[in-house]
Amino acid sequence: MNSKSSKTHSVQYNSPGSIPIKLQVFLTPTSPNHSPTTTPIQLQKFIEDQYRTVLQEELKINRNPTLPDSRIHVALYFLRGNIKGLSVFDRLMMQHLGPRVNLVPVLAKADGMTRVECGEVKRVVLDDIEMSGIKIFKFDEGVGGEEEGHRDGDGEEVEYVRYLQSCLPFAVIGANNIEEREDGGEGKKKLVRRNKFGDIDIEDERICDFKLLKNILFGSHLQEFKDITIHNLYEQFRAQELSKQATTTTITE
Repeated sequence: MNSKSSKTHSVQYNSPGSIPIKLQVFLTPTSPNHSPTTTPIQLQKFIEDQYRTVLQEELKINRNPTLPDSRIHVALYFLRGNIKGLSVFDRLMMQHLGPRVNLVPVLAKADGMTRVECGEVKRVVLDDIEMSGIKIFKFDEGVGGEEEGHRDGDGEEVEYVRYLQSCLPFAVIGANNIEEREDGGEGKKKLVRRNKFGDIDIEDERICDFKLLKNILFGSHLQEFKDITIHNLYEQFRAQELSKQATTTTITE
């Protein structure tokens, strides 16, 4: 991955009444102007390299118990908010990332669309994702089915995850200002998008999905993203790597 274009940020998220969450955030700007045959491969390799670091440590006789876990637990893939379906570049990128990470598609700059337009773009994007065989994170995995899973909770939980699935891709608006709350709502400050037409409270769920996505990342699905990464995605990679090593050893012998 191009170190000049990618950035890593270490941040701590503090929510009132909750345990602080330490995050490693990898920002990787992508552009169709980059070669679509290499950039997706580079990003996939970056994710796999984090798995490979853990695997190499596991195979040692004396392991480092303090080795930081740099595995990517969730990837937010931002799409243009005014698109009419996935571009060739986005399709290729998501096809490479989906099998290796919890991939969550997000529509950026949702303030550039009406509610009707946003709903139509969401529908078209989801249709393209399904037709292209792209693997994304499914919030309602196992709901209503006979297979065993983590979705055997109460009716409210089932309704909640089905609602989350229906909101994909999440439409968000970025804030460019912080203001004091005057309505007595949660917290003392609010994130605002200020433009020539006025101010937009981006945490107003009637306007966009920013607050919903924030609650997913730092609340309802925080542990689930980690569990799926460790027990499913990493284990799949581990099995494939060890199988390749065994095949190489056999051929060499």
